[in-house]
Amino acid sequence: MKVYFIRHGQTTCNAAGWHQGWGPIGLTEKGFAQARETKRLISDIHFDKIYSSDLLRTRQTAEVIFTDEFRAGRIHFDADLREIDTGVFYKKAFSDLYPIYGDEYKRRRQDMDYGIYGGDSSRAIRTRVENFLCRIEADADLDRVAVVAHGGVILAAANIILGVPPELPIGRIPIHVANCSVSVFGYDKGSWSVKQINYTGRIE
Repeated sequence: MKVYFIRHGQTTCNAAGWHQGWGPIGLTEKGFAQARETKRLISDIHFDKIYSSDLLRTRQTAEVIFTDEFRAGRIHFDADLREIDTGVFYKKAFSDLYPIYGDEYKRRRQDMDYGIYGGDSSRAIRTRVENFLCRIEADADLDRVAVVAHGGVILAAANIILGVPPELPIGRIPIHVANCSVSVFGYDKGSWSVKQINYTGRIE
């Protein structure tokens, strides 16, 4: 089985440099264009099952990429695929927070760990993604699965599959995940592997 994790398109908060967490943040025009391009790049792939985070930006991305399936109600929306909750920083600019919270905030943002600020800890999002991957494993007879999610979710999945110790924050692994990039993970006979990370070319 191959599992194709697709990050959502650019959002208004991405463009502004703001935290968005679990907020109802939508795509920009550029984000919609990115989703249309990803739709073109994966158009030759048949997916046996499609999942998506239930947040607005992923729902919008999924609707563009998988239009027919979205309209037919065949996309499985899963709260375990939500981005890390950034707590009190929702809709606040990164640049405004550095002078207030200093190096501690800088480190926590790099680690993707907002537990002390009323959001998710790095361990919390890793646990959610572990739960999701366990459910995917139960569908091991499937050939291709698509997952529309978030940068933090894809980082967490990569950490788990690469065997990074759970006590290490997911942001410590320097993997960039661009908007609407595709990261492909394989699952075979009880074992996960990384096929591609942050890919923006034609996918097979």
